[in-house]
Amino acid sequence: MSERQLPGWAAPALAGDWMLWPGLPAGLAEREVRAAFGRTAVDGVRRSALLGSHQVELMELDGLRWWTADGSVVLVELAEPASTTPAGVLLGSLGDADRVSHGRFRRFDATTTEHVYAARGLALTIAESYDDPPVFEPFLAAVLLFAPTDMRGFVLELGGNDRGGPKL
Repeated sequence: MSERQLPGWAAPALAGDWMLWPGLPAGLAEREVRAAFGRTAVDGVRRSALLGSHQVELMELDGLRWWTADGSVVLVELAEPASTTPAGVLLGSLGDADRVSHGRFRRFDATTTEHVYAARGLALTIAESYDDPPVFEPFLAAVLLFAPTDMRGFVLELGGNDRGGPKL
């Protein structure tokens, strides 16, 4: 799919322009996620999972996961996504997060912090070196993409308090 054909929600995600992220559309079909991220119908692993207390289906691919409920994609996770903006500048530009907490997305060589912007449908996980002095600059380690909501919706519907990321 060329960039001109990308749906409005997918273009910022693929370009890594998180300031323009519009939120995941409600009722998004799995085939639309596959097409936007250029994934074939035969790759990946599908399994039953939980988001909070909700039973969902999880599709795992290399660097990409998504959760479906009632036939619609409700959450997408990108590992080590592109970003047009350095982590510190991005966080400053987005303003105050609804919640800043320990990162549920883990990296072996870093400490991670999750910044949730529920009304934007975006949660950013920033990785920072735990060495002193740091051996690398903070970077965007993962993003969670979802339909804009409030913190209650993020926690109750999308597993926002699940440990270690949305439960498998």
